[in-house]
Amino acid sequence: MSSNDPLLDVSRPAFGAAWERVGSYAVFEPRALARRPTVLFVFEGYEHGEIHSAYGQELLTGLVEGGLAAGVDLLMATDTRELHTKGDLGGYEGRFDAVVLSIPPRDSRLPAALLRTEIPTMVIGQRATFEIPHVFADDAAGVATAMGHLYGLGHRRIGHIAGPLHHDDALDRLSAFSTFGRAHSLSMPDRWIAMGDYTFPGPVEELTRMLSLPDRPTAIFAANDDMALGVIKVATELGLRVP
Repeated sequence: MSSNDPLLDVSRPAFGAAWERVGSYAVFEPRALARRPTVLFVFEGYEHGEIHSAYGQELLTGLVEGGLAAGVDLLMATDTRELHTKGDLGGYEGRFDAVVLSIPPRDSRLPAALLRTEIPTMVIGQRATFEIPHVFADDAAGVATAMGHLYGLGHRRIGHIAGPLHHDDALDRLSAFSTFGRAHSLSMPDRWIAMGDYTFPGPVEELTRMLSLPDRPTAIFAANDDMALGVIKVATELGLRVP
């Protein structure tokens, strides 16, 4: 039941009593379960389908499981583009006790707005350029390890499927890929680099073109697992063997 429904005031206590008898309770505002602390989860990639990616699902599962263990409820924001553009929480105001931002875009106004409040906030998946606690992966070290593995197998023509460049982690992985190539004197022409969006199957047309080149790369470093599966799919369809 929302605060805007036509339910008569005299009926509300009756509904509440009925819910109590069955072991539940009425929620009179469109908020997550109001008896426990509520965390607002703002996933930047929601409009792009990234919440349905392996990363998005693992992140959401971890938040839900962590919330259950900590005794808090999760409220998920779906209109994230508007939130980041306006720099305020709009209709979510007053309905949460803390905020988790996942990969906020670099031009987002929301982190700065949250800093002006006393709302506990955490950023996941991106280095924060502001004074907000954050958790992120060491992309440079991870790319160096992956590229070192391919190099150790004897590959000298290595392509790259990059992630969306509005994500700092995609930029970091692309930069680390280029750094490794320069350090090992690898040829890295633009035709061996394709831009993806972190989803399966990735940039199929660009992949097909890349893997059809006379001097195609002998190995490809993909910026995430979903696009790596896309590489395997396209390569297999082209009759190429994937170890």
